[in-house]
Amino acid sequence: IGRSCAGHADEVYALAGDAGPVVCVTEASTQGLLRGAEELREKRVLIGEDEVIEKLTLLVRASAGAGEARLVLERDSEGWLRTDGGDGGRARVDGGRPNGGRAPGVDADGDAIAQWLSALRALVPSAFERISDAAGRDDPALLRARGLDRPRATLTVDRGVDMGPEVLTL
Repeated sequence: IGRSCAGHADEVYALAGDAGPVVCVTEASTQGLLRGAEELREKRVLIGEDEVIEKLTLLVRASAGAGEARLVLERDSEGWLRTDGGDGGRARVDGGRPNGGRAPGVDADGDAIAQWLSALRALVPSAFERISDAAGRDDPALLRARGLDRPRATLTVDRGVDMGPEVLTL
């Protein structure tokens, strides 16, 4: 496996599946298999596209640890709603239309949310550091050393049942 195929220029032997057969494939087609884990790492900070995002929850803690602010935005068939109760008592259903069937909340600016998500997608990490132990569990000492044991902000992006949540911690 991996040696040049007899009589086939620029091809190498490969094993199809776990038990064969042995086949010849172009050497160029195997280059992606030689990448290391670091090259395959997802480098985007936010992965989910707007269409699959159902809910955004932003939690920001005060620097002194006293208090926090929460913003919850949920999408339904008609757009985005702010549903965290931070509306100064102006909560309404379906943009003020009675019995509209929407969850209680305040209409949110869909264009502003799209711009915010786009800006998050444009972020590029400068480095990746290990924060887990050998078993893949969060290591409290490594989290503490990087200030992530009590993060200043957490954004949870709910992408539905099929895709699950994405959590960004700062």
